[in-house]
Amino acid sequence: MAFVAGLAASSMAQIAGTWKCTFIGVGPNKGDVSWFNTGIDANSRPCLADDEYVFNADGSFENKLGTETWLETWQGAATEGCGTPVSPHDGVSKGSWRYDATAGKLSIVGKGNYLGITKPYNGGELKNTTSAPDSIVYEVSISGNDMTVDINFGGGYWRYTLKKQGGSQTIVTNPTGNWGMHFMGVGPNKGDVSWYNTPLNASTRPCLADDEYQFMADGSFKNVLGTETWLEKWQGASADGCGTPVSPFDGTNTGKWLDNGDATVSIIGKGNYLGLAKVTNSGELNSVSGAKDTITYEISFNSAEDTMNVNINFGGGYWFYQFHKIIPKIVTNPKGDWNMTFLGVGPAKGNVSWYNTPLNATTRPCLADDIYSFKEDGTFINSLGSATWVEGWQGATADGCAAAVAPHDGSNTGSWKDNSDGTITVNGKGNYLGLAKVINGSELKASADAVDGITYEVVVNADTLIADIAIKTGDGTPAYWHFRFLRAQPASTSKLAKTSVNVYPNPANNTLWISNITEGNTVVISSMDGKACIKTTATAAGIDIASLSVGTYMVSVETNKGTVIGRFIKQ
Repeated sequence: MAFVAGLAASSMAQIAGTWKCTFIGVGPNKGDVSWFNTGIDANSRPCLADDEYVFNADGSFENKLGTETWLETWQGAATEGCGTPVSPHDGVSKGSWRYDATAGKLSIVGKGNYLGITKPYNGGELKNTTSAPDSIVYEVSISGNDMTVDINFGGGYWRYTLKKQGGSQTIVTNPTGNWGMHFMGVGPNKGDVSWYNTPLNASTRPCLADDEYQFMADGSFKNVLGTETWLEKWQGASADGCGTPVSPFDGTNTGKWLDNGDATVSIIGKGNYLGLAKVTNSGELNSVSGAKDTITYEISFNSAEDTMNVNINFGGGYWFYQFHKIIPKIVTNPKGDWNMTFLGVGPAKGNVSWYNTPLNATTRPCLADDIYSFKEDGTFINSLGSATWVEGWQGATADGCAAAVAPHDGSNTGSWKDNSDGTITVNGKGNYLGLAKVINGSELKASADAVDGITYEVVVNADTLIADIAIKTGDGTPAYWHFRFLRAQPASTSKLAKTSVNVYPNPANNTLWISNITEGNTVVISSMDGKACIKTTATAAGIDIASLSVGTYMVSVETNKGTVIGRFIKQ
Protein backbone atom coordinates (compact mmCIF):
# COMPACT_ATOMS: atom_id res chain seq x y z
CA MET A 1 0.00 0.00 0.00
CA ALA A 2 2.84 2.38 0.85
CA PHE A 3 4.41 1.66 -2.55
CA VAL A 4 1.14 2.45 -4.36
CA ALA A 5 0.70 5.68 -2.39
CA GLY A 6 4.27 6.70 -3.17
CA LEU A 7 3.78 5.94 -6.87
CA ALA A 8 0.63 8.07 -6.94
CA ALA A 9 2.40 10.97 -5.25
CA SER A 10 5.30 10.71 -7.67
CA SER A 11 2.95 10.65 -10.66
CA MET A 12 1.07 13.70 -9.41
CA ALA A 13 4.37 15.54 -8.98
CA GLN A 14 5.17 14.77 -12.65
CA ILE A 15 2.05 16.65 -13.72
CA ALA A 16 2.03 19.49 -11.18
CA GLY A 17 3.45 22.67 -12.69
CA THR A 18 2.99 25.01 -15.65
CA TRP A 19 2.93 23.70 -19.23
CA LYS A 20 2.79 25.27 -22.70
CA CYS A 21 1.71 23.78 -26.02
CA THR A 22 4.44 23.23 -28.63
CA PHE A 23 2.59 21.20 -31.30
CA ILE A 24 -0.93 20.33 -32.48
CA GLY A 25 -2.04 17.85 -35.13
CA VAL A 26 -5.02 15.77 -36.18
CA GLY A 27 -5.59 12.59 -38.19
CA PRO A 28 -7.70 9.45 -38.52
CA ASN A 29 -5.86 7.46 -35.85
CA LYS A 30 -4.02 8.04 -32.58
CA GLY A 31 -0.58 9.43 -33.36
CA ASP A 32 -1.45 10.04 -37.03
CA VAL A 33 -1.46 13.79 -37.76
CA SER A 34 -1.67 13.54 -41.54
CA TRP A 35 -4.78 15.72 -41.86
CA PHE A 36 -3.18 18.78 -40.29
CA ASN A 37 -0.25 19.61 -38.02
CA THR A 38 1.81 22.61 -36.96
CA GLY A 39 4.43 23.61 -34.46
CA ILE A 40 3.32 26.23 -31.93
CA ASP A 41 5.86 28.97 -31.27
CA ALA A 42 6.44 32.73 -31.47
CA ASN A 43 5.99 32.61 -35.27
CA SER A 44 3.17 30.08 -35.59
CA ARG A 45 0.09 30.94 -33.51
CA PRO A 46 2.06 32.98 -30.91
CA CYS A 47 -1.11 33.76 -28.96
CA LEU A 48 -1.52 29.99 -28.44
CA ALA A 49 2.18 29.40 -27.76
CA ASP A 50 2.11 31.68 -24.72
CA ASP A 51 -1.03 30.16 -23.18
CA GLU A 52 -0.34 28.37 -19.91
CA TYR A 53 -1.95 25.18 -18.60
CA VAL A 54 -1.40 25.28 -14.86
CA PHE A 55 -1.72 22.12 -12.75
CA ASN A 56 -1.61 23.33 -9.16
CA ALA A 57 -0.38 20.97 -6.44
CA ASP A 58 -3.71 21.34 -4.59
CA GLY A 59 -5.53 19.72 -7.55
CA SER A 60 -6.87 22.93 -9.07
CA PHE A 61 -6.37 23.73 -12.75
CA GLU A 62 -6.12 27.04 -14.61
CA ASN A 63 -6.03 28.14 -18.24
CA LYS A 64 -3.94 31.34 -18.22
CA LEU A 65 -4.51 32.92 -21.61
CA GLY A 66 -3.41 36.53 -21.28
CA THR A 67 -5.13 39.15 -23.43
CA GLU A 68 -5.24 36.95 -26.56
CA THR A 69 -5.56 33.31 -27.58
CA TRP A 70 -6.41 31.34 -30.74
CA LEU A 71 -10.05 31.82 -31.82
CA GLU A 72 -12.11 30.03 -34.44
CA THR A 73 -15.32 30.89 -36.27
CA TRP A 74 -17.48 28.61 -34.09
CA GLN A 75 -16.56 30.99 -31.20
CA GLY A 76 -17.91 33.99 -33.11
CA ALA A 77 -14.64 35.13 -34.70
CA ALA A 78 -14.89 36.47 -38.25
CA THR A 79 -11.85 34.40 -39.20
CA GLU A 80 -9.52 32.08 -37.37
CA GLY A 81 -6.73 33.95 -35.60
CA CYS A 82 -5.59 35.67 -32.44
CA GLY A 83 -8.25 37.45 -30.43
CA THR A 84 -9.69 38.14 -27.00
CA PRO A 85 -10.62 34.87 -25.20
CA VAL A 86 -14.32 33.96 -25.43
CA SER A 87 -16.33 32.64 -22.47
CA PRO A 88 -16.39 29.97 -21.15
CA HIS A 89 -12.95 29.24 -22.67
CA ASP A 90 -11.47 32.46 -21.27
CA GLY A 91 -9.65 31.15 -18.21
CA VAL A 92 -11.95 32.98 -15.81
CA SER A 93 -13.25 29.78 -14.23
CA LYS A 94 -10.70 27.70 -12.32
CA GLY A 95 -11.18 23.94 -12.71
CA SER A 96 -9.52 20.84 -11.29
CA TRP A 97 -7.40 17.96 -12.54
CA ARG A 98 -7.12 14.21 -11.83
CA TYR A 99 -4.43 11.86 -13.12
CA ASP A 100 -4.68 8.05 -13.34
CA ALA A 101 -1.07 7.04 -14.00
CA THR A 102 -1.95 3.36 -14.45
CA ALA A 103 -4.53 4.06 -17.19
CA GLY A 104 -2.62 7.04 -18.59
CA LYS A 105 -5.74 9.23 -18.32
CA LEU A 106 -5.72 12.92 -17.33
CA SER A 107 -9.12 14.46 -16.52
CA ILE A 108 -9.72 18.21 -16.70
CA VAL A 109 -12.89 19.12 -14.79
CA GLY A 110 -14.73 22.42 -15.12
CA LYS A 111 -16.74 23.98 -17.96
CA GLY A 112 -14.40 25.89 -20.26
CA ASN A 113 -11.19 24.28 -18.98
CA TYR A 114 -9.13 22.37 -21.55
CA LEU A 115 -5.72 21.33 -22.93
CA GLY A 116 -4.33 22.33 -26.33
CA ILE A 117 -7.22 23.82 -28.27
CA THR A 118 -10.81 24.41 -27.18
CA LYS A 119 -13.01 22.63 -29.68
CA PRO A 120 -12.19 18.87 -29.27
CA TYR A 121 -13.94 16.93 -26.52
CA ASN A 122 -14.59 13.24 -25.95
CA GLY A 123 -16.71 12.15 -28.94
CA GLY A 124 -16.96 15.40 -30.87
CA GLU A 125 -15.90 18.95 -31.71
CA LEU A 126 -17.73 22.03 -30.48
CA LYS A 127 -19.90 24.03 -32.88
CA ASN A 128 -20.79 26.74 -30.35
CA THR A 129 -19.57 27.94 -26.94
CA THR A 130 -22.78 26.99 -25.09
CA SER A 131 -22.12 23.26 -25.62
CA ALA A 132 -18.82 23.21 -23.67
CA PRO A 133 -18.66 19.99 -21.58
CA ASP A 134 -18.15 19.89 -17.82
CA SER A 135 -15.08 17.68 -18.13
CA ILE A 136 -12.68 16.23 -20.71
CA VAL A 137 -10.51 13.11 -20.38
CA TYR A 138 -7.21 13.02 -22.26
CA GLU A 139 -4.85 10.11 -22.90
CA VAL A 140 -1.36 11.18 -21.88
CA SER A 141 2.19 9.95 -21.68
CA ILE A 142 5.01 11.80 -19.92
CA SER A 143 8.74 11.70 -20.52
CA GLY A 144 10.66 14.11 -18.34
CA ASN A 145 9.35 17.58 -19.08
CA ASP A 146 7.45 16.52 -22.22
CA MET A 147 3.78 15.48 -22.27
CA THR A 148 2.01 13.91 -25.24
CA VAL A 149 -1.75 14.38 -25.20
CA ASP A 150 -4.28 12.52 -27.37
CA ILE A 151 -8.07 12.84 -27.54
CA ASN A 152 -10.55 10.80 -29.60
CA PHE A 153 -13.24 13.18 -30.88
CA GLY A 154 -15.22 10.45 -32.64
CA GLY A 155 -14.08 11.12 -36.19
CA GLY A 156 -10.36 10.87 -35.48
CA TYR A 157 -7.69 11.92 -32.98
CA TRP A 158 -6.19 15.24 -31.99
CA ARG A 159 -2.64 15.19 -30.64
CA TYR A 160 -0.85 17.93 -28.65
CA THR A 161 2.61 18.06 -27.17
CA LEU A 162 3.18 20.18 -24.05
CA LYS A 163 6.44 21.33 -22.49
CA LYS A 164 6.83 21.82 -18.73
CA GLN A 165 8.25 25.25 -18.07
CA GLY A 166 11.70 25.08 -16.49
CA GLY A 167 10.96 21.58 -15.30
CA SER A 168 8.80 23.20 -12.63
CA GLN A 169 6.97 26.43 -11.96
CA THR A 170 8.90 29.67 -11.73
CA ILE A 171 9.91 30.36 -8.16
CA VAL A 172 9.17 33.99 -7.40
CA THR A 173 11.47 35.52 -4.79
CA ASN A 174 10.38 38.97 -3.66
CA PRO A 175 12.59 40.52 -0.96
CA THR A 176 11.12 44.02 -1.33
CA GLY A 177 11.63 45.96 1.90
CA ASN A 178 14.34 46.80 4.42
CA TRP A 179 16.26 44.00 6.13
CA GLY A 180 18.69 43.69 9.02
CA MET A 181 21.02 40.69 9.58
CA HIS A 182 20.85 38.86 12.93
CA PHE A 183 22.86 35.69 12.27
CA MET A 184 25.68 34.46 10.06
CA GLY A 185 27.74 31.31 9.75
CA VAL A 186 29.95 29.33 7.40
CA GLY A 187 30.66 25.67 6.77
CA PRO A 188 31.61 23.07 4.17
CA ASN A 189 28.06 22.48 2.93
CA LYS A 190 24.82 24.41 2.49
CA GLY A 191 23.12 24.78 5.87
CA ASP A 192 26.24 23.63 7.76
CA VAL A 193 27.76 26.46 9.86
CA SER A 194 30.17 24.29 11.80
CA TRP A 195 33.29 26.27 10.84
CA TYR A 196 32.03 29.50 12.40
CA ASN A 197 28.75 31.12 13.39
CA THR A 198 27.57 34.04 15.49
CA PRO A 199 24.43 36.03 16.29
CA LEU A 200 24.48 39.74 15.50
CA ASN A 201 23.05 42.15 18.02
CA ALA A 202 23.86 45.17 20.19
CA SER A 203 26.62 43.20 21.91
CA THR A 204 28.05 41.13 19.06
CA ARG A 205 29.23 43.12 16.02
CA PRO A 206 26.67 45.92 16.67
CA CYS A 207 27.96 47.96 13.73
CA LEU A 208 27.02 45.06 11.44
CA ALA A 209 23.74 44.32 13.22
CA ASP A 210 22.44 47.84 12.49
CA ASP A 211 23.32 47.81 8.78
CA GLU A 212 20.28 47.83 6.48
CA TYR A 213 19.89 46.04 3.14
CA GLN A 214 17.19 47.84 1.18
CA PHE A 215 15.35 46.16 -1.71
CA MET A 216 13.24 48.89 -3.34
CA ALA A 217 10.04 48.07 -5.23
CA ASP A 218 11.48 49.74 -8.35
CA GLY A 219 14.31 47.17 -8.45
CA SER A 220 16.99 49.37 -6.93
CA PHE A 221 19.15 48.18 -4.02
CA LYS A 222 21.12 50.01 -1.36
CA ASN A 223 23.46 49.16 1.50
CA VAL A 224 22.71 51.63 4.32
CA LEU A 225 25.65 51.40 6.72
CA GLY A 226 25.60 54.53 8.88
CA THR A 227 28.87 55.89 10.24
CA GLU A 228 30.29 52.42 11.02
CA THR A 229 30.18 48.87 9.73
CA TRP A 230 32.25 45.71 10.14
CA LEU A 231 35.72 46.03 8.58
CA GLU A 232 38.40 43.39 7.99
CA LYS A 233 42.08 43.49 7.15
CA TRP A 234 41.52 42.94 3.42
CA GLN A 235 39.79 46.37 3.48
CA GLY A 236 42.85 48.02 5.03
CA ALA A 237 41.77 47.82 8.68
CA SER A 238 44.57 47.16 11.18
CA ALA A 239 42.32 44.58 12.84
CA ASP A 240 38.84 43.15 12.26
CA GLY A 241 36.27 45.38 13.96
CA CYS A 242 33.92 48.35 13.67
CA GLY A 243 35.06 51.25 11.53
CA THR A 244 34.18 53.77 8.83
CA PRO A 245 32.87 52.03 5.67
CA VAL A 246 35.48 51.62 2.93
CA SER A 247 34.75 52.32 -0.77
CA PRO A 248 33.26 50.77 -2.83
CA PHE A 249 31.54 48.90 0.04
CA ASP A 250 30.32 52.11 1.68
CA GLY A 251 26.77 52.30 0.37
CA THR A 252 27.38 55.30 -1.89
CA ASN A 253 26.64 53.31 -5.05
CA THR A 254 22.95 52.51 -5.41
CA GLY A 255 22.67 49.16 -7.18
CA LYS A 256 19.91 46.92 -8.49
CA TRP A 257 18.36 43.60 -7.52
CA LEU A 258 17.00 40.96 -9.87
CA ASP A 259 14.74 38.00 -9.10
CA ASN A 260 16.06 35.22 -11.34
CA GLY A 261 12.88 33.12 -11.03
CA ASP A 262 14.78 30.14 -9.59
CA ALA A 263 14.94 31.03 -5.88
CA THR A 264 18.02 33.19 -6.43
CA VAL A 265 18.42 36.95 -6.38
CA SER A 266 21.29 38.86 -7.98
CA ILE A 267 22.66 42.04 -6.45
CA ILE A 268 24.04 44.20 -9.25
CA GLY A 269 26.41 47.12 -8.82
CA LYS A 270 30.03 47.24 -7.68
CA GLY A 271 30.23 47.37 -3.88
CA ASN A 272 26.65 46.20 -3.25
CA TYR A 273 26.23 42.99 -1.27
CA LEU A 274 24.30 40.96 1.30
CA GLY A 275 25.81 39.86 4.60
CA LEU A 276 29.58 40.21 4.35
CA ALA A 277 31.24 42.34 1.69
CA LYS A 278 34.03 39.84 1.09
CA VAL A 279 31.90 36.86 0.01
CA THR A 280 31.34 36.40 -3.74
CA ASN A 281 30.32 33.51 -5.99
CA SER A 282 33.93 32.85 -6.92
CA GLY A 283 35.62 33.15 -3.55
CA GLU A 284 36.37 35.63 -0.77
CA LEU A 285 37.94 38.97 -1.64
CA ASN A 286 41.55 39.76 -0.74
CA SER A 287 41.33 43.47 -1.58
CA VAL A 288 38.73 46.12 -2.30
CA SER A 289 39.89 46.30 -5.91
CA GLY A 290 38.39 42.85 -6.48
CA ALA A 291 34.80 44.03 -5.91
CA LYS A 292 32.35 42.25 -8.22
CA ASP A 293 29.71 43.83 -10.43
CA THR A 294 27.18 41.09 -9.62
CA ILE A 295 26.70 38.58 -6.79
CA THR A 296 23.95 35.94 -6.80
CA TYR A 297 22.43 34.56 -3.59
CA GLU A 298 20.05 31.66 -2.89
CA ILE A 299 17.10 33.11 -0.97
CA SER A 300 14.11 31.68 0.89
CA PHE A 301 11.60 33.03 3.40
CA ASN A 302 9.72 31.68 6.38
CA SER A 303 5.94 31.38 6.07
CA ALA A 304 5.32 34.86 7.51
CA GLU A 305 7.89 36.33 5.08
CA ASP A 306 9.49 38.39 7.84
CA THR A 307 12.63 36.23 7.99
CA MET A 308 14.91 35.81 4.97
CA ASN A 309 17.46 32.98 4.69
CA VAL A 310 20.41 33.56 2.37
CA ASN A 311 23.02 31.03 1.18
CA ILE A 312 26.01 31.63 -1.08
CA ASN A 313 28.51 29.11 -2.39
CA PHE A 314 31.90 30.82 -2.47
CA GLY A 315 33.74 27.84 -3.93
CA GLY A 316 35.28 26.56 -0.73
CA GLY A 317 32.03 26.16 1.20
CA TYR A 318 28.81 27.99 1.99
CA TRP A 319 28.09 31.19 3.91
CA PHE A 320 24.66 31.42 5.53
CA TYR A 321 22.98 34.66 6.62
CA GLN A 322 19.64 35.21 8.29
CA PHE A 323 17.81 38.53 8.09
CA HIS A 324 14.71 40.02 9.68
CA LYS A 325 12.42 42.53 8.00
CA ILE A 326 12.72 46.03 9.44
CA ILE A 327 9.36 47.75 9.85
CA PRO A 328 9.97 51.50 9.46
CA LYS A 329 8.80 53.48 12.48
CA ILE A 330 6.02 55.95 11.76
CA VAL A 331 6.22 58.55 14.50
CA THR A 332 2.95 60.32 15.23
CA ASN A 333 3.19 63.25 17.64
CA PRO A 334 -0.25 64.48 18.77
CA LYS A 335 1.02 66.38 21.84
CA GLY A 336 -1.27 69.30 22.62
CA ASP A 337 -4.97 70.11 22.78
CA TRP A 338 -7.40 69.42 19.94
CA ASN A 339 -10.99 70.29 18.94
CA MET A 340 -12.94 68.05 16.57
CA THR A 341 -14.18 69.77 13.40
CA PHE A 342 -15.65 66.90 11.36
CA LEU A 343 -16.88 63.33 11.71
CA GLY A 344 -18.19 60.76 9.29
CA VAL A 345 -18.67 57.05 8.71
CA GLY A 346 -18.72 54.80 5.67
CA PRO A 347 -17.81 51.37 4.28
CA ALA A 348 -14.07 52.01 3.90
CA LYS A 349 -11.29 54.13 5.36
CA GLY A 350 -11.77 57.75 4.31
CA ASN A 351 -15.22 56.99 2.85
CA VAL A 352 -17.90 58.90 4.80
CA SER A 353 -20.79 58.28 2.42
CA TRP A 354 -23.11 56.82 5.07
CA TYR A 355 -23.08 59.90 7.29
CA ASN A 356 -20.92 62.97 7.80
CA THR A 357 -21.16 66.40 9.41
CA PRO A 358 -18.98 69.38 10.28
CA LEU A 359 -18.78 70.38 13.94
CA ASN A 360 -19.03 74.05 14.91
CA ALA A 361 -21.00 76.53 17.00
CA THR A 362 -24.16 75.60 15.08
CA THR A 363 -23.78 71.88 14.49
CA ARG A 364 -23.25 69.83 17.64
CA PRO A 365 -21.61 72.81 19.42
CA CYS A 366 -21.25 70.86 22.67
CA LEU A 367 -19.09 68.34 20.78
CA ALA A 368 -17.18 71.00 18.86
CA ASP A 369 -15.92 72.58 22.08
CA ASP A 370 -14.72 69.32 23.67
CA ILE A 371 -10.96 69.24 24.09
CA TYR A 372 -8.84 66.12 23.58
CA SER A 373 -5.55 66.70 25.43
CA PHE A 374 -2.39 64.69 24.74
CA LYS A 375 -0.07 65.79 27.53
CA GLU A 376 3.73 65.90 27.35
CA ASP A 377 3.97 63.42 30.23
CA GLY A 378 1.88 60.81 28.37
CA THR A 379 -1.40 61.48 30.12
CA PHE A 380 -4.64 61.96 28.18
CA ILE A 381 -7.70 63.98 29.20
CA ASN A 382 -11.17 64.40 27.72
CA SER A 383 -12.21 67.96 28.74
CA LEU A 384 -15.95 68.05 28.10
CA GLY A 385 -17.21 71.08 30.02
CA SER A 386 -20.74 71.12 31.34
CA ALA A 387 -22.19 69.48 28.22
CA THR A 388 -21.15 67.12 25.46
CA TRP A 389 -22.89 64.99 22.84
CA VAL A 390 -24.90 62.23 24.50
CA GLU A 391 -26.78 59.40 22.76
CA GLY A 392 -29.49 56.89 23.53
CA TRP A 393 -27.08 54.08 24.45
CA GLN A 394 -25.90 56.35 27.31
CA GLY A 395 -29.43 56.72 28.66
CA ALA A 396 -30.41 59.94 26.87
CA THR A 397 -34.02 60.20 25.73
CA ALA A 398 -32.74 61.60 22.43
CA ASP A 399 -29.32 62.23 20.88
CA GLY A 400 -28.15 65.74 21.72
CA CYS A 401 -26.24 68.05 24.07
CA ALA A 402 -26.37 67.09 27.74
CA ALA A 403 -24.22 66.50 30.80
CA ALA A 404 -21.53 63.90 30.16
CA VAL A 405 -22.26 60.37 31.33
CA ALA A 406 -19.70 58.30 33.28
CA PRO A 407 -17.29 56.81 32.48
CA HIS A 408 -17.18 58.99 29.34
CA ASP A 409 -17.26 62.21 31.38
CA GLY A 410 -13.57 63.10 31.46
CA SER A 411 -13.23 62.32 35.17
CA ASN A 412 -10.74 59.51 34.56
CA THR A 413 -7.36 60.79 33.41
CA GLY A 414 -5.98 58.26 30.96
CA SER A 415 -2.77 57.87 28.99
CA TRP A 416 -1.71 57.76 25.35
CA LYS A 417 0.94 55.86 23.43
CA ASP A 418 2.43 56.37 19.98
CA ASN A 419 2.80 52.82 18.62
CA SER A 420 5.33 53.96 15.96
CA ASP A 421 3.27 52.33 13.21
CA GLY A 422 0.85 55.13 12.39
CA THR A 423 -1.47 54.32 15.28
CA ILE A 424 -2.07 55.82 18.72
CA THR A 425 -3.66 54.03 21.65
CA VAL A 426 -5.74 55.96 24.18
CA ASN A 427 -5.82 54.04 27.46
CA GLY A 428 -8.12 54.36 30.45
CA LYS A 429 -11.77 53.40 30.73
CA GLY A 430 -13.96 56.16 29.32
CA ASN A 431 -11.18 57.95 27.41
CA TYR A 432 -11.64 58.31 23.67
CA LEU A 433 -11.22 60.36 20.49
CA GLY A 434 -14.19 61.57 18.46
CA LEU A 435 -17.26 59.72 19.63
CA ALA A 436 -17.46 57.82 22.92
CA LYS A 437 -19.34 54.90 21.40
CA VAL A 438 -16.73 53.98 18.78
CA ILE A 439 -14.26 51.26 19.82
CA ASN A 440 -12.05 48.87 17.85
CA GLY A 441 -14.30 46.53 15.91
CA SER A 442 -17.71 47.74 17.08
CA GLU A 443 -19.82 50.40 18.80
CA LEU A 444 -20.85 50.43 22.45
CA LYS A 445 -24.41 49.60 23.40
CA ALA A 446 -24.13 50.61 27.06
CA SER A 447 -21.84 52.77 29.19
CA ALA A 448 -20.93 49.74 31.27
CA ASP A 449 -19.29 48.19 28.21
CA ALA A 450 -16.58 50.88 28.03
CA VAL A 451 -13.17 49.41 27.19
CA ASP A 452 -9.77 50.09 28.76
CA GLY A 453 -8.01 51.07 25.55
CA ILE A 454 -8.81 52.13 21.99
CA THR A 455 -6.33 52.29 19.08
CA TYR A 456 -6.76 54.80 16.27
CA GLU A 457 -5.01 55.15 12.91
CA VAL A 458 -3.67 58.70 13.16
CA VAL A 459 -2.01 61.24 10.89
CA VAL A 460 -0.74 64.53 12.32
CA ASN A 461 0.12 67.36 9.96
CA ALA A 462 1.06 70.57 11.79
CA ASP A 463 -2.24 71.80 13.30
CA THR A 464 -4.43 69.06 11.77
CA LEU A 465 -5.05 65.59 13.20
CA ILE A 466 -6.98 62.85 11.39
CA ALA A 467 -8.11 59.70 13.19
CA ASP A 468 -9.67 56.61 11.59
CA ILE A 469 -10.98 53.50 13.32
CA ALA A 470 -12.39 50.27 11.85
CA ILE A 471 -15.61 48.81 13.20
CA LYS A 472 -18.34 46.41 12.10
CA THR A 473 -22.01 47.26 11.98
CA GLY A 474 -24.65 45.23 13.77
CA ASP A 475 -24.95 42.80 10.84
CA GLY A 476 -21.17 42.38 10.58
CA THR A 477 -20.61 44.79 7.68
CA PRO A 478 -17.11 46.36 7.81
CA ALA A 479 -17.08 50.13 8.32
CA TYR A 480 -14.76 53.01 9.27
CA TRP A 481 -15.32 56.10 11.40
CA HIS A 482 -13.35 59.18 10.37
CA PHE A 483 -12.64 62.12 12.71
CA ARG A 484 -10.81 65.40 11.98
CA PHE A 485 -9.36 67.76 14.56
CA LEU A 486 -7.72 71.20 14.70
CA ARG A 487 -5.14 72.16 17.27
CA ALA A 488 -6.70 74.19 20.09
CA GLN A 489 -4.96 76.97 22.01
CA PRO A 490 -4.36 75.72 25.57
CA ALA A 491 -5.45 78.26 28.14
CA SER A 492 -2.11 77.95 29.92
CA THR A 493 -0.21 79.27 26.89
CA SER A 494 -2.73 81.69 25.43
CA LYS A 495 -1.82 85.28 24.76
CA LEU A 496 -4.58 86.28 27.16
CA ALA A 497 -2.96 84.35 30.00
CA LYS A 498 0.48 85.79 29.26
CA THR A 499 -0.85 89.36 29.70
CA SER A 500 -2.90 88.53 32.84
CA VAL A 501 -6.21 89.17 31.06
CA ASN A 502 -9.02 86.91 32.26
CA VAL A 503 -12.34 86.04 30.66
CA TYR A 504 -15.00 84.96 33.14
CA PRO A 505 -17.18 83.16 33.94
CA ASN A 506 -16.20 80.33 31.63
CA PRO A 507 -18.55 78.74 30.63
CA ALA A 508 -20.78 81.85 30.51
CA ASN A 509 -24.52 82.31 30.09
CA ASN A 510 -25.68 85.87 29.32
CA THR A 511 -22.85 88.17 30.46
CA LEU A 512 -19.09 87.98 29.98
CA TRP A 513 -16.50 90.02 31.91
CA ILE A 514 -12.93 90.70 30.91
CA SER A 515 -10.57 91.73 33.71
CA ASN A 516 -7.44 93.91 33.65
CA ILE A 517 -8.30 95.79 30.48
CA THR A 518 -9.24 99.42 30.02
CA GLU A 519 -12.83 100.51 29.52
CA GLY A 520 -13.26 101.49 25.90
CA ASN A 521 -10.94 98.79 24.51
CA THR A 522 -12.41 97.22 21.40
CA VAL A 523 -13.70 93.68 21.95
CA VAL A 524 -14.56 91.29 19.09
CA ILE A 525 -16.23 87.93 19.75
CA SER A 526 -15.95 85.48 16.86
CA SER A 527 -17.12 81.95 16.15
CA MET A 528 -14.51 79.22 15.79
CA ASP A 529 -14.66 79.54 12.00
CA GLY A 530 -13.58 83.20 12.25
CA LYS A 531 -16.95 84.91 11.71
CA ALA A 532 -17.40 88.05 13.87
CA CYS A 533 -20.55 87.76 16.02
CA ILE A 534 -20.24 90.74 18.40
CA LYS A 535 -18.12 93.87 18.18
CA THR A 536 -18.31 96.25 21.15
CA THR A 537 -16.27 98.13 23.74
CA ALA A 538 -15.27 96.93 27.18
CA THR A 539 -17.36 98.32 30.06
CA ALA A 540 -17.61 97.69 33.79
CA ALA A 541 -21.03 96.18 33.19
CA GLY A 542 -19.58 93.36 31.12
CA ILE A 543 -20.53 92.26 27.64
CA ASP A 544 -24.00 91.03 26.74
CA ILE A 545 -23.67 87.60 25.04
CA ALA A 546 -27.29 86.47 25.40
CA SER A 547 -27.72 86.59 21.63
CA LEU A 548 -24.98 84.01 21.04
CA SER A 549 -25.84 80.39 20.31
CA VAL A 550 -24.42 77.64 22.50
CA GLY A 551 -20.84 76.89 21.52
CA THR A 552 -17.19 77.94 21.73
CA TYR A 553 -16.07 81.47 20.84
CA MET A 554 -12.85 83.46 20.54
CA VAL A 555 -12.41 86.86 22.21
CA SER A 556 -10.08 89.44 20.67
CA VAL A 557 -9.27 92.57 22.74
CA GLU A 558 -7.32 95.59 21.44
CA THR A 559 -5.20 96.88 24.36
CA ASN A 560 -2.36 99.36 24.64
CA LYS A 561 -0.03 96.32 24.68
CA GLY A 562 -1.46 94.92 21.47
CA THR A 563 -4.13 92.34 20.67
CA VAL A 564 -4.82 89.58 23.19
CA ILE A 565 -6.91 86.55 22.41
CA GLY A 566 -8.89 84.21 24.63
CA ARG A 567 -11.63 81.66 24.39
CA PHE A 568 -14.86 80.90 26.25
CA ILE A 569 -17.82 78.56 26.09
CA LYS A 570 -21.37 79.95 25.76
CA GLN A 571 -23.89 77.77 27.57
